[in-house]
Amino acid sequence: MHVASNENSTKATSVLLTLMMVLSSLLLTVSPTVQAVGANQNDLNSGGDLPDNTSVGITNYIFSGSYSGNGELDYGDDNDIIRVALNANQGLAATLSFPSSTTFSNGTTVNNQFQLGFYNNTQSFMGLAGATNPVMLTTNGSISVPHDGMVYVNISRATGSGSWSLTLYKFTVSGTGGGGSGGSSSQGPPGAGTTNLTVLNTTYLSGSQSYDDLYIGCGIVSCGSIIATGDLILSVNTLTVMNGASIIAYDQPTSTQGVGGSVQMSASYIGNGGGGAGHTSSGGNGGSSSSSGTVSNGG
Repeated sequence: MHVASNENSTKATSVLLTLMMVLSSLLLTVSPTVQAVGANQNDLNSGGDLPDNTSVGITNYIFSGSYSGNGELDYGDDNDIIRVALNANQGLAATLSFPSSTTFSNGTTVNNQFQLGFYNNTQSFMGLAGATNPVMLTTNGSISVPHDGMVYVNISRATGSGSWSLTLYKFTVSGTGGGGSGGSSSQGPPGAGTTNLTVLNTTYLSGSQSYDDLYIGCGIVSCGSIIATGDLILSVNTLTVMNGASIIAYDQPTSTQGVGGSVQMSASYIGNGGGGAGHTSSGGNGGSSSSSGTVSNGG
């Protein structure tokens, strides 16, 4: 009995091992091929994948003039974030380029659109660009939020997956602040405000609105738009409307009838309507008609 028990145990073990090998083979057969994210990356010469958020240490890129490098964005790797320290009289510009599409090994092709975002030393939003290729963004010009000595650069994936190339430029600005942190500004229109408004989605406004800087741009999903729900007066020092963004206002007339009144068209299409006005004179008298069908033309 003891020997038979060993034989049964050995057979059971062999069957179990065989089933485990078959199951492993099935798993290997049906498992999809997944591209590793970050393992083989060297984003902007960092030696790996750049951080996806600012809860971890962000690499400070120190350079003079310009700096260039490459990287990758993928599904599950939607952001690559760096930071650049600036002097009070410096600004930062960035140019991001990428292939318009990526084809995977299984034959699937996806269209790519990547974006650039700037945030200042306190990680307050400064600007976003991403409707073109290459994408260009600068602290100079429309951006009025001060960088306060540091710009966080977020390279993000709106759609698609693939490689990117980034070039950073430092430049000297007049005054101080590097694009909005205290330099002198030109005199704006009367009534312009002191606060800023950034519109990245649909926003409804009416009445008199005053801002220092009004920026209507494009986010990850859609572009911003201001829709007037009534008479709208915007008093701003700087107005920026990015490609794809818009300000929309409709005029809804309350009366579509001229001062001359109206004449109902008869069933015979003969009526007494007035003549059309010229460029410099009034319209002539309307034609007349009779029941016999005699018609005179209007002036």
